[in-house]
Amino acid sequence: MANVKYDTSGSAYLTKIIDTLLNQFPGWGDEEVVFSFVEEESGVGWFPVSGAIIESEKKTICGEVKQKCQYPFFVLYRMGKSSESTRISVKEKLDMLGAWLEQQEVIITGEKYRLKCYPDTGDRKIKSIRRTTPAYNSQTYDNGIYDWVVYITVQYENNYFE
Repeated sequence: MANVKYDTSGSAYLTKIIDTLLNQFPGWGDEEVVFSFVEEESGVGWFPVSGAIIESEKKTICGEVKQKCQYPFFVLYRMGKSSESTRISVKEKLDMLGAWLEQQEVIITGEKYRLKCYPDTGDRKIKSIRRTTPAYNSQTYDNGIYDWVVYITVQYENNYFE
């Protein structure tokens, strides 16, 4: 099995970018997405799966290093006892978040929104953000609390000179 290589400085940098980007989603209303935390009974949090992983790396004879990297994470929406229509609404909201991050047009309360470009990340250039799962109910607790999640991956390039 090959050793996994991490872009540790990229992980710290992209964490801030993703946090800002997630909180810009127009479908949240008054809700805030919090990094690596969610309240016991309700809330929205996002959690890195592994940090930034280097998928491939090429070095030129001139000393340039070109890396293709990914940063997988998931968004968890926890909600208390609710009706079927409310649970469907949460699933739809997470699916719309994924579509918006993929730069697709989404309609939220009759308004059209599209993420036109990804934030400037300096040396690390975001190539795409994509859902790796649709939103789904990952956990239902005995007390009627539901956890809904969607898994997302940021694909980016990191180019630098040694």
